[in-house]
Amino acid sequence: MSNIKDFLPLYREINTIVSKVIDDRDISFPEQCTLTNFYNSHKDEKAFEQMILDIVIAGDEQKWFFLLNHIQIEAEKYIGLYESGKDILDGIDINGLCMGVSSRFDELIKRQSEVTAEARKELNTVNGSLEAIGFREHTKEEEQRLEREHDYLTKIHNEEKDKLESLYDEKRKLELEVAKYSRNIFADIYGLSQSFLAIVENYIPIPLKEKMPETESISEPQPQLLTEINPDNIFRLKMYNKFLELERRLIKDCDLDKNLHWIAKHKNGKPDIKRLVTFLTALEENKYFIPGRDSRIKAFFESRYNITIGQNFEKKRREPLKSEYNAVFYEYPF
Repeated sequence: MSNIKDFLPLYREINTIVSKVIDDRDISFPEQCTLTNFYNSHKDEKAFEQMILDIVIAGDEQKWFFLLNHIQIEAEKYIGLYESGKDILDGIDINGLCMGVSSRFDELIKRQSEVTAEARKELNTVNGSLEAIGFREHTKEEEQRLEREHDYLTKIHNEEKDKLESLYDEKRKLELEVAKYSRNIFADIYGLSQSFLAIVENYIPIPLKEKMPETESISEPQPQLLTEINPDNIFRLKMYNKFLELERRLIKDCDLDKNLHWIAKHKNGKPDIKRLVTFLTALEENKYFIPGRDSRIKAFFESRYNITIGQNFEKKRREPLKSEYNAVFYEYPF
């Protein structure tokens, strides 16, 4: 496990690589090595949590909160990248990539095999002449010349054979090294990022915790303090801009005013909180949000739309709205 100074830049590099892989639908071998080495170096979750504890214990609150927030951002970014590009990432042929790297010696081996075979052919020719010379008349000079040729060609053949064996050795070494990186690691880092996120969130306080009495139906809101939440903390990568387009539709349909105050009302004049929760449920069902962010999502929209949602955003109350949002927002391109 590296220290935090090494971990954060490397995690950012991982996200940069994965974003590029999704765009290119391909990965280079050095990039695959970086991903694999990152996973192998940080897959010990206990060591990761110890690193977080060391940060919390050693640093002042402002410093460690800043560091943990950046780890959280990078983990959420990877999760968003993987979930949006899962089919592409899981479909990357890592075995084919590694076989391609291992085959870099194949052409050299082919050419060296041809050179070695030619040297062997010449040596065999001289050996044949030496064997045949005993069955015919010959001079001593001719025999000595053939012996010199035999010694020379034997040396050449052995040298070429050694070169060929060396190439085979290099290929075997490369195959063993490449085999360490032959696993498609994207899903593993995804699972690791989820673990990172869960660990970090144990040390970062939730921005807003509401305590309200339960009711059985969609209730009207009560005034309470609202908290600003960064969109990057709740929206998946690239989904916030898409959300802004939908938000402009809400303004056009008079659910929001131009100051982003929620103004949709029931016939009795009270705020239509159910319509807002239905909209948020539609966003959730269409994977706009990072999983496990209910409190932050609620706090974000309470602050943004200047309204209190309260317990209306509880999971059990959103469940029946999953089958309703298409009818309520049927023209919205979620």
